[in-house]
Amino acid sequence: MEIGDRLRKARELRGLGVNQLARLAGVSGATITRWEKGERQPRLRELSRVLGVLRLSYDQLDHDLESVFIKEALTAYETDINDIKLVLGRCPDLSGENIEMIMSIIEGTPGKRS
Repeated sequence: MEIGDRLRKARELRGLGVNQLARLAGVSGATITRWEKGERQPRLRELSRVLGVLRLSYDQLDHDLESVFIKEALTAYETDINDIKLVLGRCPDLSGENIEMIMSIIEGTPGKRS
């Protein structure tokens, strides 16, 4: 897969339109379109800005993008779950059993439910 195809795929996976990505990266929409169509290759400085907006490294652009985005989503989910557990643990009126029940509901796992 060519770099333009990878950039298009990453942009779409991030839910960005051509003009949105262009504006955020400080390049024109026509430039992004030319890259995606393979009519032009991005300069390193421009590519670096675009990858920054897409929150990707050069290495990640070279890999299976779906895997990169799935891993990122799972990491964010795990962080959110840990944050919820931390907040619940600071609630003095909640017992360990109640915290377990709340977490099982949030995580969608079977657990003790009263």
